[in-house]
Amino acid sequence: MQQTHMAVEPPTDPQSSDDNARPVGGYSLISTIQISMVWWCYKQGLIRWRDLRTWFACHELISRRCTLSDDELRRYELAEFDRLIGGRGGDRLHRSSLRRLEAAGLLTWSESSITFATSPDRIPVDDLASLWAMHERMPKRNRVPVSRRTTREIAGGLKAVVVATMLAHLIRCVRSTKRDGWRFDGTCSATFVAETFGADERGVRRARRHLEAIGWLRVEASDHWHRQRFGGRAVINRSWSRNDAGLPGPVSKNAHGLPGPESKVKLPSGRKNQKPVTTGRSDFWRGEEGRKTKTPTMKHVELVDLKDTSRTLRLFDDAVGRGITDASEHGRLLFVAAAERALIRGSSNPCGLFVKLVRDKLWHHITQGDEDAAHVRLKYHRFGDPRAGDAFELMPRSSHGSQPAQPKPAELSDDAKLVQAIRTAAGRLNHRGDPFYLCRHHERTCDWTRERWDRALVEIENARLKRQAQSCVSSAMSRLSSE
Repeated sequence: MQQTHMAVEPPTDPQSSDDNARPVGGYSLISTIQISMVWWCYKQGLIRWRDLRTWFACHELISRRCTLSDDELRRYELAEFDRLIGGRGGDRLHRSSLRRLEAAGLLTWSESSITFATSPDRIPVDDLASLWAMHERMPKRNRVPVSRRTTREIAGGLKAVVVATMLAHLIRCVRSTKRDGWRFDGTCSATFVAETFGADERGVRRARRHLEAIGWLRVEASDHWHRQRFGGRAVINRSWSRNDAGLPGPVSKNAHGLPGPESKVKLPSGRKNQKPVTTGRSDFWRGEEGRKTKTPTMKHVELVDLKDTSRTLRLFDDAVGRGITDASEHGRLLFVAAAERALIRGSSNPCGLFVKLVRDKLWHHITQGDEDAAHVRLKYHRFGDPRAGDAFELMPRSSHGSQPAQPKPAELSDDAKLVQAIRTAAGRLNHRGDPFYLCRHHERTCDWTRERWDRALVEIENARLKRQAQSCVSSAMSRLSSE
């Protein structure tokens, strides 16, 4: 048994243009034989799916303590699994998962150390031929860098086919070479994932579309023969985060996963008696614009209701009116966190998963990552998106890259600057009256009115609130990037 070496880099700018940089947020080095062992034990029934999630959660616990020296004491508590895995049962279920992992020979756990098995010698099975066959299908690579953000999402409860697709793309696409640096692109076919991890090929294609929708993966255009033989070229987003990447984009039109037509007959082109009877839009199908005009309701939740924060909050008001949830800040946070969990975990039916979480009050399934993403969404909704130019810019980082620099002062008009200077001078002189009358006594501002003075005060107050919101959002983004 040997403890896996962990490597974590300091927080970097997710918007950096350096494509050869390391994964943002840190990473864990996991060998291909370890991935083969834990997945093979799961497929053979030696461990359960929750145990596999616990195995990845143990990697995250070690990464959180990677900056400690060898002399410093490490203490691992079962309560940390609650925020990573979620669910009911508490310490009892966590201990059961750890016991099954130890019985399968995958790791040893104690309150002071966690060590992972590096060879299948301790697995209590005589015939390991299928395990070695699975390992032989993988590329000849010793260790795979898995980003900590991906590790937390796997521990949080993704579907098995989605996790298999993520691991297969990490094994084939992510690598570090002395000549080219870090690379996050490669080829990975659905057939390779299905044969190596024992998954359904159609399910793998649906999982890949889901990973594209949430921004974790990007499949680039390639020739038909290349897609059929190698699966096409895929690029993994090295700076992916549920908060950095924003909300998932629109789902694929073929989200139901049915196979497309395979006929090679050339379809007719041109317009032949296809002119509609009326020029107006039909009421039978109004498209995305027509759906957005509907009021969100818990009786019929749509995908746009989960992606748009304003519609999610209107959906929350409807749930409060129906008595489904309580009208409190904590209830609003859990409601948005449930929407976040449904968008990330619900690869086939996110709306149904969301309704199930809210109506049955399954808040114990909400993880810390879901709550952090909900916090950022609510801050974006209240104070604006820092990535948008019309709101406020992202905070520049300092030279050492660990703490964000101070926010830039907002640009004020000449009237606002003059009012600010008058108020500052009045404060220094301990003037107890209204500073507006000091402005009226000056020859340059004797023609000022109360309305002009109030407009300048509103501009100063808005600039102060914008700086405060920018500082809050930047500190939250810095904290999430450092995890």
